Amino acid sequence: SFRPPMASSGTAAPSLPARSEQSGADEIDYSRFIERFVRDVHRQVGSLVNERDYPRLAKERNWTGVTVVDMDFDVGGKLKGLRVGKTSGYALLDDRAMEIVKRAKLPAMPRELMSKAFVASITVTFSLKSQ
Repeated sequence: SFRPPMASSGTAAPSLPARSEQSGADEIDYSRFIERFVRDVHRQVGSLVNERDYPRLAKERNWTGVTVVDMDFDVGGKLKGLRVGKTSGYALLDDRAMEIVKRAKLPAMPRELMSKAFVASITVTFSLKSQ
């Protein structure tokens, strides 16, 4: 099953901090908008995931792990691409994490982020229930 990391408020905790591709004094101003966007993406990813998303081979072999999927956005808010930012150690789980994030319906891009290229890191956790 998929379990996003939980914050104390009971909502999915984003992989923070989100990184900006541009550095400068304005980075702090953008970070809160990026963090909110990442939280919104986590909500979408969490609502898509169910037991069927765990690859059968990974279940049979008791593979678990955490994959961080980096989403690259260009100036204008268009998704340029996805990549594995941190591997779970298993290509099968990493590939499934990429599929899960790719099919997520992205929240509206905050207009504050439309003028900045940035990377949003989404954490996908694969864990098996104890039997």
